[in-house]
Amino acid sequence: MLIKTKTHKNRGIFTYRNKDWFIENYINQKKDFNELASLANCGRNTIRRWRKRLNIPLQDPHRNYRHRIFTEEHKNRISQSRKGKFCGENHWNWQDGKTSISEKIRKSIEYIDWRLSILSRDLFMCQCCGKHSNLYAHHILPRRDYPELVFDINNGITLCKKCHETTFGKEYLFIEKFLNIINRNMTKVTV
Repeated sequence: MLIKTKTHKNRGIFTYRNKDWFIENYINQKKDFNELASLANCGRNTIRRWRKRLNIPLQDPHRNYRHRIFTEEHKNRISQSRKGKFCGENHWNWQDGKTSISEKIRKSIEYIDWRLSILSRDLFMCQCCGKHSNLYAHHILPRRDYPELVFDINNGITLCKKCHETTFGKEYLFIEKFLNIINRNMTKVTV
């Protein structure tokens, strides 16, 4: 497919519009876009645009740095050079141990296991209203007052977001109710 080449007063002939020229230089001689742009006296983006218009496939999509295949030895050297540089106090966003104890507990494996065991015990259903969405594992006896019971399965109940928010600041009013619900559910399971 030949496209008429036009002349321009500053650039001369638009050679990059000629499919044969493009194939010869780009595919056969394996020149990149920068080299083609300097040959055709135009910009790199113009070459990229005309490659698409002329339906010419990319030379080798794996030429970029991120697609290089490294040997195991080279990967190990890169890994060793990066170790310790971007974690803890060396990380660019380090804020001098700002993470609270509460957040560390919530992100711990034990807490995640506790939460999942509470949700599965209660069949992924709010124990107050019966909803199955936006569920929380709620501590019946507050964490701040009973830190030794943080991971106790008998100190947890599944609540939806709305029911959970009603307990905020009034945890002690709901303790007896939640313990009764859990005891009632436990007797159903054993019977």
